[in-house]
Amino acid sequence: MLKKVILGVVKSLFVSKRAVEHDGRLEKAEALMAEGDFRGAAEVYKGYLEEHPDHVGALNNYGAALGNMGDQAGAVAQFEKAYTLDDTYLPTLTNYAGSLADRKKSDEAERLLRQAWSCEPWFARVGLNYSAICLNRGEADRAVFFQLESWLANFDSLRHANGMMFKSAYADLPEAHLAGEHLLWGETLKQQANASEDVGEFVGEDWSGKRRIRVGYWSPDLRNHSVRYFFRPLLEGHDTEQFEIHVYHDFHAEDAQTELMKAASEHFHDVYELNDRDLRDLMRSHQLDVLVELAGHTSANRLPMLQNRLARVQLSGIGYPPTTGLREVDGKFVDPFILTDEADAFYTEEPFVLPNSFWCFDPKEDALINEEPPVERNGFVTFACVGNIAKMNGRIFGAWRQILDAVPRSRLLIRSISFEDQAALKKISAILEKAGLPLDRIDIKLPEGGKAFFDSYNEIDIILDTYPFNGGTTTCFATYMGVPVVTLYGQSLLSRMGLSIVANLGYPELAVPCEAEYVSVAIKIASDPAYIRRFRSEVRGRFQSSSIGSGKLFASDVEGVMRQWVTRADEGELQHVHRVHALPEGELISRAYKAAAYGKKESAERIIQHCFRHYPNSGGAHLFMAQQLASDGVDKAIEYLQSKLPILTSESDVVAALVVLCNWGMRTEQPTVVSEAKRRLAELDISDVIDRMQVDCLLLDGDAIADAGMSPMTSVERAKQVVFVVACDDQVHFDQVCANLHQLFPAGGRFVLKVVRTDLDRRSLAYQKAMDDATADIVVFMHGHVNVVDAGFLPKVEALLHDTDVVGFAGAELWDRFNWRDAGFARKFGGFMSPADESGYGDVKLVGDARTLARHGLAVLDGGLLAFCPATMRDIELDDEMIGGETLLEEEWVLRAGRSGIRLSAHRNLGVVVGVPPEGKSINAAPARMHAIEKLGLDPFDIRTPDRMFVSVPVASMAAGVRLVDRLCSPS
Repeated sequence: MLKKVILGVVKSLFVSKRAVEHDGRLEKAEALMAEGDFRGAAEVYKGYLEEHPDHVGALNNYGAALGNMGDQAGAVAQFEKAYTLDDTYLPTLTNYAGSLADRKKSDEAERLLRQAWSCEPWFARVGLNYSAICLNRGEADRAVFFQLESWLANFDSLRHANGMMFKSAYADLPEAHLAGEHLLWGETLKQQANASEDVGEFVGEDWSGKRRIRVGYWSPDLRNHSVRYFFRPLLEGHDTEQFEIHVYHDFHAEDAQTELMKAASEHFHDVYELNDRDLRDLMRSHQLDVLVELAGHTSANRLPMLQNRLARVQLSGIGYPPTTGLREVDGKFVDPFILTDEADAFYTEEPFVLPNSFWCFDPKEDALINEEPPVERNGFVTFACVGNIAKMNGRIFGAWRQILDAVPRSRLLIRSISFEDQAALKKISAILEKAGLPLDRIDIKLPEGGKAFFDSYNEIDIILDTYPFNGGTTTCFATYMGVPVVTLYGQSLLSRMGLSIVANLGYPELAVPCEAEYVSVAIKIASDPAYIRRFRSEVRGRFQSSSIGSGKLFASDVEGVMRQWVTRADEGELQHVHRVHALPEGELISRAYKAAAYGKKESAERIIQHCFRHYPNSGGAHLFMAQQLASDGVDKAIEYLQSKLPILTSESDVVAALVVLCNWGMRTEQPTVVSEAKRRLAELDISDVIDRMQVDCLLLDGDAIADAGMSPMTSVERAKQVVFVVACDDQVHFDQVCANLHQLFPAGGRFVLKVVRTDLDRRSLAYQKAMDDATADIVVFMHGHVNVVDAGFLPKVEALLHDTDVVGFAGAELWDRFNWRDAGFARKFGGFMSPADESGYGDVKLVGDARTLARHGLAVLDGGLLAFCPATMRDIELDDEMIGGETLLEEEWVLRAGRSGIRLSAHRNLGVVVGVPPEGKSINAAPARMHAIEKLGLDPFDIRTPDRMFVSVPVASMAAGVRLVDRLCSPS
């Protein structure tokens, strides 16, 4: 059944564009989507679907537009309808899987995503939706890995970028790295039209205390959302005699909370239907002194609009702890407990320092505290953590284990909405057990709803906060309901929310700077029921008498600082320079290459320009730019790279630049460039093993090495019978391969050849027939994109088969990920040549750091070419379900052979040329991949970074390449 479903998906990939009426509307909608005008695109798709309601592509894209606008329910409805109409269309399949994940059915969603991956590995939507599944299961690091891949493939998509920023906040990353991630987004964001427009053109006269200050609040979360607990108190607390308040509701629906905020607003604007240009014009018409965006990088924001200044002062607050990354946002809500001397290293915005608390929490609902602590009722302490399980990590689990060990009979309650998904429940249980926590003392529950939600806090003695992403809303709820929160603080708002909350309430002893103190304080409070009782009895009053719980007091604080900032803006003094550090140089360069590989060349160049801004002498960035120039002419690229050599400082950068110059000089017949590059390389004392091997290859001139000739032939009783089975659908190409083999090994020589062709999808029958040939001494399986070009091939194979059972040109010592070729450089071994390009040069490519010609004891060999004695392999059955999966059939076959004791070896100088496999996908490719994944127990969603490195050197002839490798690996 699974194979049938996958085949259906694959068939859909072969269908040309869905049957459409080419009236131009779909093309227009796609263009609007690409520009980020989702509202405009949605309008076009909606009109089109009124006439063509069953058009799967339009339904899918309409859903994507709605999703980008924050209408998840509307998006899901479109995806479900599209999936019902055609469950084989890959974009719909992945989007439908995403909707299943949103509904906490991640097992079913993951099954569909695996199907999609088998059809199109690294299809961007697969990574995006799998990332969401990982986050919901508490695997933040995996979520970030796949979100990053998805973002780089869709670099200008705000939704993909938001996902990267938001999910990175959950991972246990250094806070400076998180700030650098946001800086990258802000500095590579496409500049919007009119972004530099003078604010004075639309704001009007300076404030100067002569009129009310005009303030706007903008959010998609003015509804029954956590933001309402903080925004309503502020909104209702404003002094409307001094401040004119505009509220911009940017969501597709309203509820009772929206109505309450609307009633409290002087000016309430529903702006969801407005496109960016119209919303910009509306806000500018209000001549705002201050605009506060409340969403940050959470869903349905329109942060890029802030490039087009919409107010004299632009602020970010309440809804998102990290920085926005945008230089056009002037300030970030913080307070004295959030602020540190190093604050400028974590926010691109200037800290908008409120005198007490950075927010105000008031649920505006009746909620009674039971002043009798649960420990007094139960006889044991109940610790708890309430919130997103993605915030929980190894260091927190370790601290919890110590706390439970030190407090006899204590229990830990974990509540999270994630547990609606049974897969998340299983995953967190496994994670807790692996961390050494006693599962028999842990209760895992869903949050309660309604009034029971507040009452559920009466079951808890002490909350144990998460780190580095502290609880925000959850910590406010806990303390509001009389539960002390032990919190660990770090360097920025993300990890200092807990400190701010407990310190504002007068309990600074609950916030600690290290894990040891976190454990110590939790144990101390657990042994002091009187402290717990006292906290429950007095904390509500402290809320009501301070800025953290009184909307009037908080609004007064906000208004006071706003007056100062508007005055500064009038005087031109908002000139903040942040000190946020960029991501590491190597990380930025790696991302640029990945973006380019996804076809996002312009995005990749923006990443490199960001790299130059912070690492002006980056050799890797200069090398990238040179490679981009080379696509338009190597001469300019050579000139550029030569000009940058003097500023390169690291050994690896210098080596890489000189190697590239040598390569380009050889291919364009510029001996001066080559000789100078080689001279400088020869002078370097290179420490890196791979770089040393690369340079030694270049310094060896294959054409200048004398041909030692064939080793003397030993007398043999008879010529060896060799059967070549060439898997190739192209008869003309096969004829060329056949002629080449007979030329290398002519009749009457040491080897008698029989060369047969087989179709790729029928090759197992031909393979078995060859192995059953009683006259064959050696059998060679060879794919059509592989060619033998050296007469030493068969003698080398024959000699090696005395000490091994199967010979290939490359392999690895393990197969523990879907593509074994992604293993580390040193865990692979092999060598081959690539075909000559238009310059006449091919390349010798080597992998594996051992300087030997052969390596034994490998676990898998490249299925492009395998040589063996037929009797050895005859009884190893071929798995026909692998057919269609490139060379999976052969590779899984030798893997099983190796596991049964058959010896596998690779020789890196067989004289083999490996070209690009023929274009076109077998309809069996996806089922073959899925079969391999299941049979071998592989994880297609592997987060280890693939190692695709080769030592590579240009050669003018294949013979020169063979001589070069012989000299490199057999020095005399």
